[in-house]
Amino acid sequence: SQICCKDLSNWACTPKGKIAIDPVLGRIQFAPDFPAPGALRVNYCYGFPADIGGGPYSRLANLPSFSKDLFPFQQTVGPSETLASAVKAWNAATGLAQGVIYVPDFETYDIDLIGPNAIQVTAGRTLWIVAAKLGPVLGPVFHNSRVVLRGNIEIAGVGQLSMNGVWISGSVQVNDAATVRFTDCTLVPGLGLMNNGLPVHPGEPSIIAPTPGANITLSSSISGPLTVAEGGATHVCSSIIDASSRCAVAYSALDMLSEGADMVIQDSTVIGKVHVRTMTLASDTIFLARRAAKHDTWKAALWCSRKQD
Repeated sequence: SQICCKDLSNWACTPKGKIAIDPVLGRIQFAPDFPAPGALRVNYCYGFPADIGGGPYSRLANLPSFSKDLFPFQQTVGPSETLASAVKAWNAATGLAQGVIYVPDFETYDIDLIGPNAIQVTAGRTLWIVAAKLGPVLGPVFHNSRVVLRGNIEIAGVGQLSMNGVWISGSVQVNDAATVRFTDCTLVPGLGLMNNGLPVHPGEPSIIAPTPGANITLSSSISGPLTVAEGGATHVCSSIIDASSRCAVAYSALDMLSEGADMVIQDSTVIGKVHVRTMTLASDTIFLARRAAKHDTWKAALWCSRKQD
């Protein structure tokens, strides 16, 4: 009886003694006379046409077995361990080839993983950052967790980094020729959302790979634009790339004009213009794009520099 349903797009006034819930925007507002709790947990269901993006569905199909033998470095983010400190420990553990960092449940973390705090994946090393529900008996469970990371991430080195089950409100920059995989992730288009649900920086790239030779993979994921330097390769499968407008740039090199790295794309949707060196394969994919009506320097909305391959 204390709950009422309201449109909270403008944070309308909530009646006395009530808790207003906006199920469209996901907002909750307590009345001025209602004592707000120190912490608030919600449990809810939602409908979506596929298991895609950072979500609480089962993600086992995209995950290896994280046994101690195969992954000797294992850290869990918690009350005494931040993601930054876990990454710092991984960066220092140079003798271990494979590692995993578990980020539990449905928590939201403000992160600063750039500059000296960047994730280091030197040659021959592989790190996973995975959302998981951790139990005392069964260990990590991957069908009831989804973590939000707010901030930017930088990746250094030529090894491998994989992320699974996370939302990232910010950008990911691959500084070297690393292999970076996003499976069951959401890199929020526009780098974040405003209170009205619109993107904070529409059209800004979610993934930036300025060094030739970087390899980027999106699988069952949602992302903003990608800028990937020529010389590497980008693989997109069962994913959405959203530039926030069909006239904006969804895929290119760093200058948002030149040709980006070779691309393989399957079972996906791209909203925005694409300039790629070679489209090695495009299958079961929708490209929703057009040139701007005036002063657009692109030759075509979908532009492949090499057409003989």
